[in-house]
Amino acid sequence: MTEFSSELRAEIARRFSAQTPAPGEGNQVATFKCASGGLGDVIVEADGADAAVTVYIVGMTHRHFDEALYDTPAEIVEAVYTFLADLFDGQVVVWVAADGGSSGWFYRYDKAGRAGLPRDARAGTWDGPYRARIRDLLTRRRAPGRGFMLLDP
Repeated sequence: MTEFSSELRAEIARRFSAQTPAPGEGNQVATFKCASGGLGDVIVEADGADAAVTVYIVGMTHRHFDEALYDTPAEIVEAVYTFLADLFDGQVVVWVAADGGSSGWFYRYDKAGRAGLPRDARAGTWDGPYRARIRDLLTRRRAPGRGFMLLDP
């Protein structure tokens, strides 16, 4: 186990105690059980040699955080925390195609991300299965003299 993974493990346990992470061993930093069933369990793993982290959503997809994307180990760690916080807040939609050939994730209010979601995909958030809600797809704006009008954001 590296110093990086030890520090990451301690900080994840502190920042995300409400999600009761199970501490991992070696490079596996923590596992979060998804009680809603909307996603697979979330595993955070640190690369043994570098300041790099992979967040796996079991049976669905994964995301890399490394020096190719961020300049310093501190930026990597902060990006991991931000992603996990958004994931646990239900803001990240994770999906996998029915045939398992493609997968990904997007932020709930990201119109381009929704557009790339295959029709046959299984999709979910930390809170449960994802169904594009009308509030995700449309915004309500007051039209002068006409009450409310639904407009594409």
